[in-house]
Amino acid sequence: MSRRKSGRKRGRPRQEHARRRETTRAGRRGNPFIDRGTDQLRIRKLAIAGRENIDLSDTIGILAARGIINAEETIVLRVLQISLDTVRRGRGLTADMSVNSLWAALQAGGHRSNAWPTPTNDGRRSPADAALERLTMVRNAFFVVGKLDQLDAIMNIVEGRAADLIMQITKPQKTFAEARALAAEISELHDALAIAGAIVQQGRRRRAMAGRRMARG
Repeated sequence: MSRRKSGRKRGRPRQEHARRRETTRAGRRGNPFIDRGTDQLRIRKLAIAGRENIDLSDTIGILAARGIINAEETIVLRVLQISLDTVRRGRGLTADMSVNSLWAALQAGGHRSNAWPTPTNDGRRSPADAALERLTMVRNAFFVVGKLDQLDAIMNIVEGRAADLIMQITKPQKTFAEARALAAEISELHDALAIAGAIVQQGRRRRAMAGRRMARG
């Protein structure tokens, strides 16, 4: 940029404390104000998740914040969530379907429970096809061991339809029977996530091998 005879750069000088995106003093200091909601909402978030910066509709985030699932299990659930959203967008499915209706709709498009999605015309799969293949592999794994009910429980968590589980976890006082039932349900959840996690890892290894083969030419 050219300079004036006085040595100052041409154009409007940049003011250090000028208002930019944030119009508050905190924003001008680089610390924008984050609205955590009303006091009632913040108290409810603390009671349910133990944190204020969480969406109460995010069942996966609540379980992670509560320490019910670890980081690896959280990643598995997020992968299934992204896969499900990708298939929904690609297949035009609605978000209000039940788990059983969703699986039926996924298979209705010519995809049997033991079939791979059809590649696109150029030989490559669309993102929806790749996501559907991942979900199909997960479902087949649970079908083989006879634990489709546990898969349904996982998908309910992925879709944010596990209100009963969250209610039991956040209940301040539980009877012995309730505590034992909750412990059994959480144990089954860990077992189911181990099965799903193995399939997700298998898919990652396959993609890594395919990438190395393509790199070699």
